[in-house]
Amino acid sequence: MFTVTMRFLAAAALVAALPALAAPFGHVVAIGGHAADLALDELRGVLYIANFTANRVDVMTLRDNAVRTSMNVASQPSSLSVSPDGKYLLIAHYGAFASPAPARNGLTLIELATNTRQSFALNAAPLGVAFGSDGRALVATATEFLHFDPTNGTVRVIDSVSNVTTKTIPQPPASFPHPTFPF
Repeated sequence: MFTVTMRFLAAAALVAALPALAAPFGHVVAIGGHAADLALDELRGVLYIANFTANRVDVMTLRDNAVRTSMNVASQPSSLSVSPDGKYLLIAHYGAFASPAPARNGLTLIELATNTRQSFALNAAPLGVAFGSDGRALVATATEFLHFDPTNGTVRVIDSVSNVTTKTIPQPPASFPHPTFPF
């Protein structure tokens, strides 16, 4: 009985390890920072990469999977979205800094044809942005949901949110507990 149980556990451990042995998908593209979000621009054949630690948006061409250009933006670009018509790139900046540094939460709107930019301050840390089919964006922050219209730059509160905890930056490195195995 003990031998059968040990064989079963060994077979289960082998099966559990199989997904880790799978081949990689796609290609690794070095960006020299930490990618926080991606947005596909099919019209231009590029992928926008929010480079959180380098304070820029890297532009990778899909033709050769290479980063050819970058756009310097305000600090900590954390989320981004391309409008359905391909006219705008909206970037959220997570600026919840620990004291004594001031908070710098905001949005950057880039009109892609002309590369003109507008900045908008936010009262709370943005957690994500996404354009809808109507060309307007939903902005989720730590305290509210916002409706953003890129044509005139208006921001309207949709609803407030409670019990969302955000962390200030910088944060100490994570310390993960040592995993325990049942066998």
